[in-house]
Amino acid sequence: MKVEIDRWEDGKDVRKVLYGLDRWEAHAAHAVRVEAAGCTVTVDRRHVGVGACAWDSAFLLIAYFEQQDISSWKGCRLVELGSGVGLLAIFLAKLGAQVVLTDQASVIPLLSSNVAANSSDCSSIAGRAQLVKLDWDEPEDISAVLAAVGGQVDMVLAADCCYVDEGGRSAYAETIICCCANLSTSVNTCCLIAFENRSEVLLRDLRSAASCHFATAAARPSPTTSSSQDRGPQMWVDQRRACQVKNSASSIPSHCPSPSSIQQAAA
Repeated sequence: MKVEIDRWEDGKDVRKVLYGLDRWEAHAAHAVRVEAAGCTVTVDRRHVGVGACAWDSAFLLIAYFEQQDISSWKGCRLVELGSGVGLLAIFLAKLGAQVVLTDQASVIPLLSSNVAANSSDCSSIAGRAQLVKLDWDEPEDISAVLAAVGGQVDMVLAADCCYVDEGGRSAYAETIICCCANLSTSVNTCCLIAFENRSEVLLRDLRSAASCHFATAAARPSPTTSSSQDRGPQMWVDQRRACQVKNSASSIPSHCPSPSSIQQAAA
């Protein structure tokens, strides 16, 4: 994976190559370009708050997915929570996935612009990426997302959607897990959450909320993508508990990363 950024330095627009996760460089950039798995994704990050940043976990997930069987993404039905600039979802759409990008209403125009900008080359995502406004605790928004994806969700993704207060808690921990559960249309729906381990309290809150809905497997962060084993991005694979949905198989589908495969990749 190659990452380039465009940013202003000393009154000039310069292009830099990032050789590791560098949040401050990525956040200071006005454009981010990623080359991975034969695809190029370029996103603009105009200032609309934290939703307009390319966060570390998006790069982490792209690096992980680049190692997998690329052909398995074709036709896979994905929903991304808090898509932001759309980097991760646009990458997966370029691999052939049917993706629904979601975020708050204020971010949708930026998402729309980035989707359009990546829809004109040979790996066009035209017809494979839809935008839907989603407030996680609004039932009407959940219904709109399910309608957009066709009623069946193979995978729910979230990259760095958990923010913490001074006490290390996140007001969104339970909400994001409930949203994942509401979007899980069967036990075969795989939910993958990547986030920076900003506090043990956040980890405990997420695990507690997830235990009510999911069988959860956590994987350690890769030393090649994080400077800290303890506080680097975390990856979870959550599979809907079989008891929640009747008459459904409980195996993880081939396009979803298995707990063991993530642990091997991150070891």
